[in-house]
Amino acid sequence: MKLRASCCAPSERRPDAEHGYASLSPSRRQSPLQAHRRRRRRPRPRPRKALKDLRSVHNELEKHRRAQLRQYLEQLKQQVPISRDHAHYTTLSLLHQARLHIKASETRWF
Repeated sequence: MKLRASCCAPSERRPDAEHGYASLSPSRRQSPLQAHRRRRRRPRPRPRKALKDLRSVHNELEKHRRAQLRQYLEQLKQQVPISRDHAHYTTLSLLHQARLHIKASETRWF
């Protein structure tokens, strides 16, 4: 069985065939979206060393962020009057006390 090649006369070619070679029948053609999905490349997985490097960078940044937050909370603890009820403040109770202290100082000023 021989396929028709581009040597065919232009009148014998299908009008929607781009190149004149044997092409898919209209029912077997892919939609442009299906063709795009097929052509789309998948991202290459990163090597393990690169993942470890990214993880270590992230861990260092997170350590720095936590240290900065601790420093800010220590500064806040020094500025907020300490209640004798609490020997140890949690972050939430310290923030709550700071909010109450700010409200009380606002009422004194205005």
